[in-house]
Amino acid sequence: MASSRSTRRVIGFRTAGDPVAGGGGRSYDGKILVAGAVECHLDGSPGRIRLEAIESFFGPTLKRFVEANTAKGSIAVTDGLESCRKLVERTHRPKV
Repeated sequence: MASSRSTRRVIGFRTAGDPVAGGGGRSYDGKILVAGAVECHLDGSPGRIRLEAIESFFGPTLKRFVEANTAKGSIAVTDGLESCRKLVERTHRPKV
């Protein structure tokens, strides 16, 4: 069990108490962009998780991430981003 005296936790290159620098929303200022994928079992429970730092949220980058981290024949359930509509050998199922 962690000591109750421990009040700071390191998160990346800043600590939890530091103010967030940069822009809000989808601004790239002061942020590390991360894409994530969660494997879903047939019963709907989560399985393995993939996270990767990416250079942008533009279509080619996200398409490349999805295709590199899913098997051919997979169903990709996304938030409806346009870039995933053109996946190769995968079914895109937007869930907005």
